[in-house]
Amino acid sequence: MKTKKRILAIALIGLMGISTGCSQADSGQSANLSVGSTTTLPVDQYPAADIYFAADIDPMTRDRVRITVATAEEMWGPVPNLEIWVTGLDTATALTLRDEFCAIRVETKTESSDCEFKADKNVYEFSKFALESQKAAKSTEEFGPIAYFRRFSTSGGYIVLPYPNGLATQWPVPAELDQITIFHEYLHAVQGRVRNIAKPKLTKEDVSMTGWMLEAYAMLLKSEQDEPRWLSEGLAVFLSEYYVPRLRLEGKLDRASDRGKVDPKEVPLLWDFMMDKWHEIQDFKKEDPTLTLENSVDSTFARAPYIFGAWAIQYLKQEKGMDVFLNEFYPSIRELGWEEAFRKTFGRSVEQFYREFNIFLDRSHDEIINFLVAEGLKELAK
Repeated sequence: MKTKKRILAIALIGLMGISTGCSQADSGQSANLSVGSTTTLPVDQYPAADIYFAADIDPMTRDRVRITVATAEEMWGPVPNLEIWVTGLDTATALTLRDEFCAIRVETKTESSDCEFKADKNVYEFSKFALESQKAAKSTEEFGPIAYFRRFSTSGGYIVLPYPNGLATQWPVPAELDQITIFHEYLHAVQGRVRNIAKPKLTKEDVSMTGWMLEAYAMLLKSEQDEPRWLSEGLAVFLSEYYVPRLRLEGKLDRASDRGKVDPKEVPLLWDFMMDKWHEIQDFKKEDPTLTLENSVDSTFARAPYIFGAWAIQYLKQEKGMDVFLNEFYPSIRELGWEEAFRKTFGRSVEQFYREFNIFLDRSHDEIINFLVAEGLKELAK
């Protein structure tokens, strides 16, 4: 079993990373470009996370990213040893940013397989992000690369973000999409902080590995104690979709960068989003009647664990509210394991919940609407 895990770590994790999705420089500043420290945001209001920008990202866009991260930190608290890398549109500056990234990986002993030499520089992760972001900047039909969070084997980790077209006013849609993405990935970093899984103890055989292979294997061992993806991704989807529109309305998140036909003053209702996802679940189940929350993580539909998971969070929060996940469930995982932590927090086994939730999802369209309306009225009453 140990040998199989070692092979898996080397063959898969090193190439793909464990994603959920080290202060080496001035927070929020990249060494790639000499620019003013800020345009709208005083330095003392910078977020605690170390943010590194590609050189072709202008100062105003940098500040809008900083404001979004700082607001997420205010919401859920800072994450120690968190880095955020924001790629641009130019591949040359993306490669320079990658050089800075790789230097920090070596210095902090958190090596990454993406720092290995490759003859084709366009296959480097940061280069691919720049190339894909170029396409997204030209068409609303292209959504660009997918942001991700990767943890370290110790604590913290790093987030890689594509060029923030919305916050840069380069995309004819609201900046809200970038803000939701940042909140989503930041929430994954918060999950790691409150989960607080200790760095796994390695054997003599394990430590014979070096560089990124050792780091990848340690992360693989650490991830074995994680909750399933429907829970981690579902919570990130639900909380980001819940809070970002409200924070925009309160003026805590930027709306000045919005462009396009969508009115930035119009706050989308969460229940509209959830109904859309419920319909998507029904479409999935028409194609695969065996699809459930439990097996959604293995589904051929990549979005299944996100959508099923968001609905599972919506269902569970009716009992104890949204704070229970980060305040009770996640802190219990290290000592109890995720299944016992679930039982302790929600009062039934995971298997019981699966059965209960499957019955819930079979409700009629009108019953689901009534459920969401009742949940919305509870929110208004608070």
